[in-house]
Order: sequence, then structure tokens, then C-alpha cells
Amino acid sequence: YNLISQLKPTKGKILDYGCGTGEFLNFFQQRNWEAIGLEPNKLAREKASTLLHQTVSANISDINQTNFDIIT
Repeated sequence: YNLISQLKPTKGKILDYGCGTGEFLNFFQQRNWEAIGLEPNKLAREKASTLLHQTVSANISDINQTNFDIIT
């Protein structure tokens, strides 16, 4: 994550497609980024939702936002 800390802007919106259990997004969320995750695996999605304190979707069509600073 050292390289990530050098990214600019220092705050923004990130979409992680296939976010697993949410650890990567949690890193960004802890740094005041708006972190949105997509995860098709139900168990991983539930764990990510719990970790991030928000709903993680299974489908891209559920994402209302279209502008992101980073998409992974």
C-alpha cells in the first residue's frame, strides 16, 4: 500500500470491482475516500459489507454513481 499513499488526489471516490472481503476498500475508507465495492461471491460480499459498514453490491447495474477517481 506504500505506492497507493503516493496517489493524488488524497481523497476521492474508488470503485473496486471484485472487492473480495473489503480490506483494500477499507484502506481507502480509513483515509476518507468514498469506497464502493462490487463482489459476486455472497459470503465475501457479506464480509465486505460488515467491514465497510455499507452495502456491497453484486451487480454493476446497482451502482448509481458514474464518476470515480480510481477503478480497480
